[in-house]
Amino acid sequence: MIIPGQPRRYYFPPIVFALSAVAANPAWANMPMAPFFAFVKVSMWWVILLALLIETVALRYLFRMEWQPAAIASFFVNGISLLCGFFLYPLAAAMGYSVLEDMIVDLFGADAVVEVSALWLGASVVDTCVELLALRMIFSLRSNFGQGVGFLLANLLSAGALVIVMVWQAHIPNVPAEEVRRIEAEYEQELFLLSDMVKALPEQVILGENPYPEWRDREWRDTKAEELFNTRAISFSIFTASPPMTIIQYGSFPIIGVEAKAELNGRRVDFGYYGERWAVGPNETETRYFGAKRRAFLYQYDVVFGGQTFKVKALLLGPEA
Repeated sequence: MIIPGQPRRYYFPPIVFALSAVAANPAWANMPMAPFFAFVKVSMWWVILLALLIETVALRYLFRMEWQPAAIASFFVNGISLLCGFFLYPLAAAMGYSVLEDMIVDLFGADAVVEVSALWLGASVVDTCVELLALRMIFSLRSNFGQGVGFLLANLLSAGALVIVMVWQAHIPNVPAEEVRRIEAEYEQELFLLSDMVKALPEQVILGENPYPEWRDREWRDTKAEELFNTRAISFSIFTASPPMTIIQYGSFPIIGVEAKAELNGRRVDFGYYGERWAVGPNETETRYFGAKRRAFLYQYDVVFGGQTFKVKALLLGPEA
């Protein structure tokens, strides 16, 4: 006889196998909604427990389950929604985007808040459908309309907790604007060489319909780039945003762990760390090795020539962390 709220025994082997496979990867095991909340850190285990607690309470009062079966059911259905979500989130997002994009943009705009809200709502709907189906198939719990709506609200609440953590972790605090001047004074040589190259853009670069800029004097460009690269500027670039076009770029920008930012009159500095151990020079043969984690400062600003906006940035290497 099947008792409502008790798992059917023959469902246990595949479920346990699936959950054990997930548990083998610590990152996925600690992020039940990993395909959506990819930026929720593993260390935020209390957010995961909070989500499980919310759904346990929902099962307890919506389906009249005892606390222990409700907790077990919450654990299992969240594990199943994790596995299904890996495939269903991208599919639902693709379908929803193609159908609802114009309506959402017309009503709410297209900023980051609207995008996160749409993903939050969409993921909650997917989770609710998957978990209600799992409750019916595994725990013999059928839901009516009111229970379905209540469980959707529980998923919105638990997903909302993860969204809040994600947004909170992505927040980069501001430091006093005077920090920009301090960086400019400390890296005066590097920024002077960069500025010298930027000022020469109208004379040196021809911008046309070709997606690649034409340099009048490539030797001048390479000499200036080599001179700048031999300082503490381990990478730098100049590009246009509209139309998108890279004017010059040497190195990459592997700044990690950005802790703060400062802005002053359109100039911005991100304070973080340099995470790579190598950098290739302009001549593609020079390699510099950094054996220790070091501070790094990403310096950025815009400049306008002839109605065209050029975006300039340089990664400046700091002392050992």
